[in-house]
Amino acid sequence: MNPAALAPEIDRLVWAINGRAKDHEVDYAVLDEVGMSPAAMGLFNNLVPFVDMLTETFVLRRYIYRPAWVIREFVEELVAKGFFVRDGDHLIPTPQLQVVVQELDQATRNSARHFWIDHRVAVEAAQGPVRRVLEASPERYGLAQAALAGPKPDDLFHRFHYRLAGLRLLRNEAHVEAWQQQDLSADEIETLTAAWAGTEPQAPLILASRLQRRGYLVDGKVTESGLELRSQIEAATNEGVASAFGSIDQDALYVALKSLPPETL
Repeated sequence: MNPAALAPEIDRLVWAINGRAKDHEVDYAVLDEVGMSPAAMGLFNNLVPFVDMLTETFVLRRYIYRPAWVIREFVEELVAKGFFVRDGDHLIPTPQLQVVVQELDQATRNSARHFWIDHRVAVEAAQGPVRRVLEASPERYGLAQAALAGPKPDDLFHRFHYRLAGLRLLRNEAHVEAWQQQDLSADEIETLTAAWAGTEPQAPLILASRLQRRGYLVDGKVTESGLELRSQIEAATNEGVASAFGSIDQDALYVALKSLPPETL
């Protein structure tokens, strides 16, 4: 079993919990009372597990595929509205922010329980292996290490969602390392990925002149060499997480994850 086979199942489950929490569980009136806009909440929700250890550098790393100026404006908005106090690079949460954290945390918990309350056996079977993967993750992968050091909710299903989200960060760190070693930018890897996966980038892209100069793009289309480079990056991503996933029975984890709802997003 290749770790790449596990990635879609992990993505499916994490996105499902987050999506239901946002659409059905969050009380937006509570957020509105403390001045948290829906747009800011959408970005902040992924930072909830790390709220007591946040730095602006961490936030920029977490959202490396977003334009840096957008993320800096997001951070400035939260500081200006009193959700954080700056201490150098550190972002210190205020009591005002704790209201948001409690609401989003409860929404995530309710969402996880909605989907998995009748699947305790599968969740319990997967919980230990997921934790061991995080424990075996390379120290250089800071986001995964932060997920391991983050909160451990008492609720089984809530805790399992947090750990699955940590696995997504582990793969993200390996992927970023892989494309940065090829001297690519976030915009450039999205261009290559869109062609490689047969999809469209999620955000407008900058002019890809460097890709053209390097022979990866011709007349707006990714070349065979560009697709080959993207395949090499995927292989390097898998290699980057291989040692961590090598500590568990990946086939058994795949079966457990595959059995969990929802089947599709």
